[in-house]
Amino acid sequence: MPVSDGFPRSAQSLYAAFGSKDALYLEAMELYRTTVGGFGAKAMAEKKDAVSAVARLIHDAALVFSSSDYNRDA
Repeated sequence: MPVSDGFPRSAQSLYAAFGSKDALYLEAMELYRTTVGGFGAKAMAEKKDAVSAVARLIHDAALVFSSSDYNRDA
């Protein structure tokens, strides 16, 4: 994400924008969980045994991380 005029330029102002360092972390983790990182929990929830769940997790990870939509520079 490019730094714009409205984007906080210091760690303290970034934390303040989210309320605290912890709140920023939780927001970032929730965004990850509901977007690119969600395949892990989904695989574990949908498969009944560990082997199937891990196979699904590896398959979905390969799809996500090899997609041209995945931003490798972020």
